[in-house]
Amino acid sequence: MGVEMIGVNTGRLFGVYRYGTIMGNKLNGVPWLIGLNWFVLMFCCGIVMTKIQDWLKLKYEAADITLTPTIEKLSLIIDGATLATFFDWIMEPVASKLGFWEWKDGTVPYFNYICWFVVSIFLLWIFSKLRFSRANHFALDLLIIQTLFFLALRFYL
Repeated sequence: MGVEMIGVNTGRLFGVYRYGTIMGNKLNGVPWLIGLNWFVLMFCCGIVMTKIQDWLKLKYEAADITLTPTIEKLSLIIDGATLATFFDWIMEPVASKLGFWEWKDGTVPYFNYICWFVVSIFLLWIFSKLRFSRANHFALDLLIIQTLFFLALRFYL
């Protein structure tokens, strides 16, 4: 919520934009649902990257290759941030057309994606530090469902 509040009130993060009324109550210009969306997306991306790493670890062990914990952690963070930024790229045009938010000049600035990547790196770094069970089988499905939803709307709106 903090980075969104900075972004929407200053234009220094993500670009110049404002939220519409469609997502309900706001705190400092940011709908509560946006904070929830960031949490869900970072959680899903972190879990998906953990699952991919677990699968790759088995493949590497079979080939007698060992990755350092640092490489594994960087992979989770960087690859997860790339996944989250890709999701935003899919979502942006749809969300704008549906009135979730609007961009100055009606165009999503490239700076938005740079900021998404950097903020995602930070949030996934926090994710990597937290100790909890990552055995969530629904996170991958939820990410796929959301992605397909926005892809379908992107083509049909």
